[in-house]
Amino acid sequence: MSDLRKEVLGKIDMKDMNSWIEIEQGAAQQMIRALDGKNYKGRRIRMNDADSGGRR
Repeated sequence: MSDLRKEVLGKIDMKDMNSWIEIEQGAAQQMIRALDGKNYKGRRIRMNDADSGGRR
């Protein structure tokens, strides 16, 4: 959905209700804009920068 190369991704830690994704700093905002608010398997995706502490 984000059109980013897989090389920009690092470790992915998936939990029941949330996931943490390491991504190159320069690509993070592109991923957030591409995925935040979309639906996946009937669930709404909320994505933000973990360092920002909130939604954009």
